[in-house]
Amino acid sequence: MTIENYTLIHIYRIDVTLSEILGYWRRHPLSITMNRNEEIFEGFLRYCDEFVETYYVDLRKLNLTRHVEKRGAIAYLSLGLMKISNKDYNVGKKLIKESLKGMTVVNWPFKIRIIIALFSAYFHFDLPRFLMKIRNFLYQK
Repeated sequence: MTIENYTLIHIYRIDVTLSEILGYWRRHPLSITMNRNEEIFEGFLRYCDEFVETYYVDLRKLNLTRHVEKRGAIAYLSLGLMKISNKDYNVGKKLIKESLKGMTVVNWPFKIRIIIALFSAYFHFDLPRFLMKIRNFLYQK
């Protein structure tokens, strides 16, 4: 069974019992997930775009188009934050501007994250990391 088949089954809410493990994820400092985040997110966006293009009519029938629109905002923001973290502010700004296109479909806390990220990209300051350090300091035991 492929991921695409599983996704379609999930969208149509068909109950299926799998006899095999669909995927396995582990994180450690040398893992691909930790070292190739940008490629993974870019691949995720490409896959989502292809999936939506292929199954748009079905997604529309099921009233899932609003959820589909969120995926770009979330993924572009994540990619943009990674670029800001690596001090690649211009690319980060471009990606976060892509995330802005999804502002109408995400909730307010997420909108605030987009604004903070955009501020960081324009002023060449990793504000999200700074805020996380403050939060960790305030909540340490």
